[in-house]
Amino acid sequence: MFHQISFTVGLKKDEQCWEDGYLNAGTVGSLNHMTLKIGKKGDVAISSYRLKNGIEENLQKTLNRDDFIGQFSEVFKMDPAAFSEIVQMSAYQAEAEDNLSDEGTLIMRRGEDYCGEINVSDLPKITAKVLKNIRICFMQTEKTLGSGDYIADEEIAAVFLPI
Repeated sequence: MFHQISFTVGLKKDEQCWEDGYLNAGTVGSLNHMTLKIGKKGDVAISSYRLKNGIEENLQKTLNRDDFIGQFSEVFKMDPAAFSEIVQMSAYQAEAEDNLSDEGTLIMRRGEDYCGEINVSDLPKITAKVLKNIRICFMQTEKTLGSGDYIADEEIAAVFLPI
């Protein structure tokens, strides 16, 4: 299965989400994107990525998880810890529920009933620190890359606020 992940770290106080009352891929501003597949041994095969500024690359590269985090945190110009949290909230979501809940506030919505969004009212009080450090990701899973055959139960919207 191929995971199509849209994500960002940090939000601006003038983004549409505050007015609309929910965070989704259309209300949180420019997002980075990556398409990847997790192998049976936990290795990560990345198919493509697109940066917020529009630069994109299609590639077929398989890396172990640590090397993937290291290399692509640089590509996305993110702190490796923040990028690791994004990857956990999306491709390794079961792990995120175990690990990240102890390190901050994790809000995760999964499945078609949630439509890939999080209500602003579910977030803690918004401060400058929260705006700077918030990690947001949205994920759709496709059985075969390019097929359009998405798995509705695998749709994710997640927010993490580290302590």
